Amino acid sequence: MASLTKSTPVGDAWTEVTAALGMADGSSYALEVQDVAGTGHGHVEVAHTDANVAPGAGVHGQQWFARTAAGGPTRETVPKKANRWLWMRSSGPAFRAVASPA
Repeated sequence: MASLTKSTPVGDAWTEVTAALGMADGSSYALEVQDVAGTGHGHVEVAHTDANVAPGAGVHGQQWFARTAAGGPTRETVPKKANRWLWMRSSGPAFRAVASPA
């Protein structure tokens, strides 16, 4: 049996996650971030680009938060479109992006 859920680490530099998460064009994915360190601090910024080039240093993406005692994580259904790339960077110590086919 193959695991359909994939995960990848997210650090403080912009990281392209669509390839690491195995996101195929034309498919949709349930995507969330996890606080691996368990500190409850920080968030992940999410940005889309139309070229496989990292967003500039001054770009600020959407903020996604991991599950904490105060509530659930940001959970989005993300369609993977051709010629669109998904990038993430974290403000906390240890985050992972987790995706499953939606």
